[in-house]
Amino acid sequence: GRNSRPMVPLPPGATLLRPHDERRASISSAPTRGLSTDILVQSARRLRVLALLYAFTFFMAGFFPNLLFAHLRARMLEDPIYWVPGVTAIAVALLVAALTMIDRVPLSMVMNDAIAFEIAGSYGIAFAEFLDPGRLATFSGWSGLSWVAAWTPLFTVVVPTRPRRAAFAALASVSAVPVVIALAIATERTALRPSPLEFFFSAVFPYLLVALMAYVGASVVYGLGKEVTRAQELGSY
Repeated sequence: GRNSRPMVPLPPGATLLRPHDERRASISSAPTRGLSTDILVQSARRLRVLALLYAFTFFMAGFFPNLLFAHLRARMLEDPIYWVPGVTAIAVALLVAALTMIDRVPLSMVMNDAIAFEIAGSYGIAFAEFLDPGRLATFSGWSGLSWVAAWTPLFTVVVPTRPRRAAFAALASVSAVPVVIALAIATERTALRPSPLEFFFSAVFPYLLVALMAYVGASVVYGLGKEVTRAQELGSY
């Protein structure tokens, strides 16, 4: 068109990274997990956004309504189990976000911490949801899926990793729901007493399907990242 401008090729060795990200890339170790350094730097930036989103959403869903009303606030403060898991989960998310901003931290360490954060984030959600006897009393399996079912697939799509590793992380992540519910039953924090079959189909089977969806999403995203890495390698020759 009349206003179109010719595309100017990037000089050899140039990237589309921001100056802050270029500094991190320059001190990071060689590309890991089969993805280029550029993609890993972008993944670290997305991890920061995801961690901040996790902290904000957790606060708004788990604390903000209780802080508005005196009787809910008093109930929350009467037992640490009502607020300690949530506060801990939010603190971990903010710590991960801060970690991604430190240039001296290698990308490989950030990505390893990302997997740990995915799992810890799920356990934080599950503890906040299911150690509350009132919430667990209304748990009904398929119709009451935990926020873990949203968190795990979202994480695997936003932060790419090898499909096999993503599958392990997803299974460890969704295990939070049956583990915490079983803990609540064993410690008699709830009157819920499902049979083994009922427990499997309400607290295990749905989350196995969530892990499967997370694995498929991780495979697609990782495959796209590999294609971009291959194109970058070909373009450097």
